[in-house]
Amino acid sequence: MARCPFSNVSTTPIRTAAWQVLVADDDPSIQLVTRAALRHVTVAGRPLALSQAASVADARAWLAGNAEPALLLLDVGLDTDDAGLILAREVRQGLGNQTVRILLRSGRDPESLRASVVGLDVGDVLGKATGTLPELRAAIITALEAYARLTRTED
Repeated sequence: MARCPFSNVSTTPIRTAAWQVLVADDDPSIQLVTRAALRHVTVAGRPLALSQAASVADARAWLAGNAEPALLLLDVGLDTDDAGLILAREVRQGLGNQTVRILLRSGRDPESLRASVVGLDVGDVLGKATGTLPELRAAIITALEAYARLTRTED
């Protein structure tokens, strides 16, 4: 904490860096729509820095090279029918990262997948076909707010 030289008020540095968000989906149209939908979204005054991954290998490389990932938007069917679930499990159990927020997206009925994510601390399972852009934005904002609370208590 820094002292303001002109008063007795203490100031706390404010994080202004962009939220690091990975959109992992092998469908280029989903990548494009997601990027367009989130172009002007800010959370707590911070913009989103969107990265893309078209495979599990790309997503793993992004995670390995990113010191502070805030949110993963994972396609359940990335590479294989359950690759997104496997990657979410790997992040939580293998890498031990309990802080990054995870939202799963699926072309299948999201309700049929909810039982598969119990215990993985997944924020939500969103339908690609049934979900709306406002629902996606709301889920992302909620996830980033949760990330901010988690990292604030870790500081």
